[in-house]
Amino acid sequence: MKVIDPADGVIAGLTGRKLKVPESWVNPSGKFPIGVKSAYILYPQRLRERIIKERKEKQWDPVHKILLAEAQRKLQLLENNKSNGSSNGASTNNLIDKMTKEDAETRVSLLNSLEKKYNDLGPAYDCVLYHDGDVWRACIDTSERGELESGIHLGEYRITHQWASLTSADQYNISVNVHNDGNILEIVGMCSSHGTHVVSIARLISLTPQRGMVLPLVLR
Repeated sequence: MKVIDPADGVIAGLTGRKLKVPESWVNPSGKFPIGVKSAYILYPQRLRERIIKERKEKQWDPVHKILLAEAQRKLQLLENNKSNGSSNGASTNNLIDKMTKEDAETRVSLLNSLEKKYNDLGPAYDCVLYHDGDVWRACIDTSERGELESGIHLGEYRITHQWASLTSADQYNISVNVHNDGNILEIVGMCSSHGTHVVSIARLISLTPQRGMVLPLVLR
């Protein structure tokens, strides 16, 4: 567990992001246990596969395809020039042409290799706990920019019965429980669009753990 005292209203998150504490938060102790959680660990397999596919199509493919097409175009141009005898035969120019072609071939090869080795580790969310004097509350920075105001902000489910979708993209409903005086944040999730069903199941599985459903986050 790592407990933080904010400096000028800012917490240094474990991801390295600067987390701005909203002025509306009530925290008499001034202490904030913090942790970090990978979204992909939270997701069921099918949801994880869908999000990985969507993120690749949105974030990786557009840039990679442009770079690969440009590298292939340049390589093809060099090969066409060589077959047309564009080189004047000078040894210096021949060496430059050879090095230029090798560079283009290497670029194409590396880009193809990167595509095959593509691996998305997924979003990493800073998690912040605090006690408002009555109940433990947790904030998950789903903005990934330190904007806690726009993150998921929930009280302990056993007391508040609050739940929320982790993000608009995944629509993965979660609730939270806190144990050991703030040492453990438990994120409980069920993949369903029916909110009341989610929280009732979440309450049951927090008592009877099932594989892939109860997901504790130990804050260190």
